[in-house]
Amino acid sequence: MESPLVAVFLAVIALTALLQAGCIAYLAFGMRLGNQKLGEFEETFETGVASIREAAKLTDRAAELAERTLAQAHRMDVVVGDVSRKAERYMDQAAAKLETAASRAAIRLDSKLAVGEERVREQPHRAPPLQRLRFHHGRAARARGLAGRRGRAGRRGRRRRRGSGRPGLRGRAAGPQPGLS
Repeated sequence: MESPLVAVFLAVIALTALLQAGCIAYLAFGMRLGNQKLGEFEETFETGVASIREAAKLTDRAAELAERTLAQAHRMDVVVGDVSRKAERYMDQAAAKLETAASRAAIRLDSKLAVGEERVREQPHRAPPLQRLRFHHGRAARARGLAGRRGRAGRRGRRRRRGSGRPGLRGRAAGPQPGLS
């Protein structure tokens, strides 16, 4: 049985076994490099995914804050609307009160003017109020007997009469003058 072909067949079998072993070694080495590359890719991917997760958390927080802000804005809109309505109501009330007060003051002034006009019409012999309130001083006034109303204060200069309470009422009574109210 020892034929020369047996050795060739055995050599072919050994060569194929060596080729298979080389292929398996090459595949193992390739798998090892592939696993390293895959590990590096996973680390990069995990880092990317972690940053994506952080970004997702940030967007969730931003969305939550936006919802809270929107709810707060709705509440503030209601509050501002109520305040503006109240302010408008108070302004309307104040305007009505001011209008009423102004009309009352105008009516009072009109009635006082009417009373003064009636007094002037009733007493035509009296001088108008502005002529009666003139200051009388000097020689001509003394000659007519009008300078005596000023008293001693008139001779000493600009001194008010005691008790008048108002500046510039020299020689006149401190009370209200008829026709000037």
